[in-house]
Amino acid sequence: MLCAFGASFLLVGVFPADPGAGFPAGAPEDRVTSLSAHGTVHMLSGTVGYLALCVAFLVLARHFAALRQRGWTFFARLTPVGVLAGFAASATTVVAFTAGAGLSLLGLSAVTARLTHPARQ
Repeated sequence: MLCAFGASFLLVGVFPADPGAGFPAGAPEDRVTSLSAHGTVHMLSGTVGYLALCVAFLVLARHFAALRQRGWTFFARLTPVGVLAGFAASATTVVAFTAGAGLSLLGLSAVTARLTHPARQ
């Protein structure tokens, strides 16, 4: 799942999003009514990548649950909910998308730090 997420980041970097809804800065505030080919690849790649990341968090939640680490289990289960809620709300504001994307990357960083530096017992 994490490899799919990483590959999606490569694709969205190569295929830029169509400007619109005030993104990037200086773009018209109007919503994009149709996507270009590169915009379509960007959107599909990002969608697949972030869904893969959400699934990875749920797999990690099972790992933490097996270790009886309730706090990390809760965190790994809650993060995909926040990410998907941010993306769902992005239809109304770009800030919601940014919050969802940021939450996912912060969550991934936290879990990575936790797994690479386990607590001493």
